[in-house]
Amino acid sequence: MSAASSSAAGSSAPPAAVTSPPPGSLIELRIKDFAIIDELSLSLEPGLNALTGETGAGKSILIDALGAVLGERTGPNVVRAGAQRALVEATFVRPVDLPDELELDGEDDVIILSREIGSNGRGGARLNGRTVPVSLLQVAGRALVDVHGQSDHQSLFRPVGHMRLLDRFGGLEGQRQQVAAAVQQLRQVGQQLEALRGAARDRARQQDLLRFQADEIEAAQLTPGEDEDLAHRRLLLASAEKIREAVSEALARLNDDGQAMDAVQAAAKQLSDAIRLDPALEQPAQELELALTGLQDAGRSLARYLDAVEADPAELQRIDDRLELIRGLKRKYGDSLDEVLAFGRDAALQLAEIEGADARIEELDVQAQRLLEEANVLAAALSEARQDAAERLASQVGVELAELSMKGAQFAASVRRREGPDALQPGGLDEVEFLLSANRGEPLRPLAQVASGGEASRVMLALKSVFSAADQTPVLVFDEIEVGVGARSGHVIGDKLRHLAAGHQVLCITHLAPVAARANAHFKVTKGTDGERTGTLVLRIEGEARVREMAEMLAGHPISEAAIESARQLLAAC
Repeated sequence: MSAASSSAAGSSAPPAAVTSPPPGSLIELRIKDFAIIDELSLSLEPGLNALTGETGAGKSILIDALGAVLGERTGPNVVRAGAQRALVEATFVRPVDLPDELELDGEDDVIILSREIGSNGRGGARLNGRTVPVSLLQVAGRALVDVHGQSDHQSLFRPVGHMRLLDRFGGLEGQRQQVAAAVQQLRQVGQQLEALRGAARDRARQQDLLRFQADEIEAAQLTPGEDEDLAHRRLLLASAEKIREAVSEALARLNDDGQAMDAVQAAAKQLSDAIRLDPALEQPAQELELALTGLQDAGRSLARYLDAVEADPAELQRIDDRLELIRGLKRKYGDSLDEVLAFGRDAALQLAEIEGADARIEELDVQAQRLLEEANVLAAALSEARQDAAERLASQVGVELAELSMKGAQFAASVRRREGPDALQPGGLDEVEFLLSANRGEPLRPLAQVASGGEASRVMLALKSVFSAADQTPVLVFDEIEVGVGARSGHVIGDKLRHLAAGHQVLCITHLAPVAARANAHFKVTKGTDGERTGTLVLRIEGEARVREMAEMLAGHPISEAAIESARQLLAAC
């Protein structure tokens, strides 16, 4: 069974003037295979949109579907029986301001949020056709829609949220963020101080170890590559006798009583004589001269080397001792001499840091005291601003409560200063709690202790009226928020919602005829069957169809002529 809301039922009134929807407005909500909804397209208007119908027709399912596309947690149980997936799509006029993380194209005039929920538990999210995480739908949802459901009044019973509501009303979020930042910085410094002071004994032990390590490496007076140079020098010293014998033998063979060089010299002389007969012998003669010079140079070099080379047991022992020292340092501090030197530098740096800990503690103490004073100044200013906001909130809520037939009620936002060393918190120095005296002469008490269901609903509506008037969220959704209020206050509730609709697009599910009568667009939600499946149908109603729906809301079924006349009068008055 499918449903659509693009056409009006029973229309006899002239069409409304076409106006461009304001920025941030919800233009269309499309739902497919969600709960008992087969397929539905709901086109909304600027201003106040009312959804009416019998209990169980599926009105709240629309709000659930809207919540799903705004990123609320949902599961496969919302998929219509027999379907593979549920799909919800919401199209908004692009608002003036949007969170940067949405990363929208500058040319996009609309924002289309899509959420798919599979019967197998899998799903997906899209933003203007681009696949995004569900968390990004939540970011967009917070910027576009504020939903006030039937159970929202429960939040009024929890003081933990009262401070946030008061700060939002007073426009104090920025001041609270400044206090939170100052407290966070103060806590970070405190953690550093605690770590430094708490690890004093460990630092002392570490200091002794680091000092020993740094001193040991420094005392060795190592130089890069020293171990390789020493190893080469040791090889020479250890092989001095063998080298001396080899050099001596080579020098003896070279000299050999001068025969080798004499033979070369004689051969060169013979060629020099023959050159006169054949100039072609000049090059070989020159080569023999060079060979003779080379032999003479080699002989002199070998003689000098032989004079210098000698076994030096003392030097060999010194080198062995030095190499053993280096090997010991490598076993402790690194596989190479470079690693040992790097370890020494690091140890010296750590030692310097530890030795400077006392000075650092003093520095942090001064910084902590300064941050504490700054945070207290900010928190004190925030407390004063909260007191002012609390008075203004109490006054405005009091006016709203009086209009909701609670003239003897008194509302207060209590702002109490905490005492003690832990008084300063990220939210400031205060504890905030909403108090109510439901009847004249009764003392102010926490809402949870004094508010009945109807009173809680009226207090909530009063607060929502006050808060939402200053709210910049484009779309406000009210899901049977008047539950427990009573029909007598219907006109007041309707006026309040219509007043909100002057600055917002409002979507309201209601059972009160005076509320629906003030709507710019009225939609009727019904549940029907095609013989096999039950489904939800949503139609925009105007003219006689709207009159009959209003009459049924006023007097029930069957609809009497008197009820119809009352409905006409109500619509005419609104």
